[in-house]
Amino acid sequence: MKHLDGFVIDYMEDYLEEMLFDNFKEELFLADKLVFSENQVRKFKKEKSSWSRGYSAGNWAVRHIEIMEEQNTADAAIDEYCEKHLEFNQVRKCYIERCINRRAYDKAIRLLEEGKQVDKDLRGLVKDYSLQLKNIHKQTGNDQAYEKELWSLVLEYQKGDLDIYNELKELYSEEEWKEQREVIFSKLSNSGQVAKLYESEKLYDRLLQAVLDSPNLYTLQAYEKTLIKLYPQELLNKYEAIIQNMVRYSSDRKRYREIVSILRNLKKYPQGEKRIEEIVKEWQSLYKNRPAMMDELSKL
Repeated sequence: MKHLDGFVIDYMEDYLEEMLFDNFKEELFLADKLVFSENQVRKFKKEKSSWSRGYSAGNWAVRHIEIMEEQNTADAAIDEYCEKHLEFNQVRKCYIERCINRRAYDKAIRLLEEGKQVDKDLRGLVKDYSLQLKNIHKQTGNDQAYEKELWSLVLEYQKGDLDIYNELKELYSEEEWKEQREVIFSKLSNSGQVAKLYESEKLYDRLLQAVLDSPNLYTLQAYEKTLIKLYPQELLNKYEAIIQNMVRYSSDRKRYREIVSILRNLKKYPQGEKRIEEIVKEWQSLYKNRPAMMDELSKL
């Protein structure tokens, strides 16, 4: 305990803290650790740094709760402590888990809904709150709230997630879903997430357009296997546009190797060999003063 008060370097404090709380389970030591953890919470709450205050004080508050549990403290007393320290999201998460474990779902829902507002700037945390809410509503048979939370997830907290999308899809008939999915597509139309939904729904014409509209190579490569048999010429043209742009602003051998690798990939396309020959001939004329590029092209 003495060495957990800034006496040693930070990473050593982590080892000591783990040692302290993984051992010394006798009641005498639990009482000492309860006092110590509460003092740590108070100390860090006085910190001027908002990060140090929130992270450190919150972690020690959770340690305090764990000791109370080891002492078999009444749920009401632990809940009271949690309520007093809800400013720390670690405590809120711990409190929510406790409520769910004892099926106090109304209280858990209240904590989760509050958490979505309090921690609205922490998107990953809000997503976790929403997922928990979704699961509770499903488990308790609150179909309306369950559906609402699924919509929040697919449109905001976990945009375009395929599992959530399909979970929402199961709530509608085939005809109803054709209308509902358009709402999702329109909301996500300017994001990269919508492409995977088009693929899932076998809307290959829309998927192609999403690929053609995307400026990056990743999207093209991600859906190439799905689209190549249907739209080989369109994909070939897109590849050429991308590599022409790449080579225009490239000046290092590593990048040239990447471009040559893409060119090799184009051989599998109808007319691909011919297109490669034309591109290489053009580059040999335009970029003849780039020896590293000419060297890599010679390896095709």
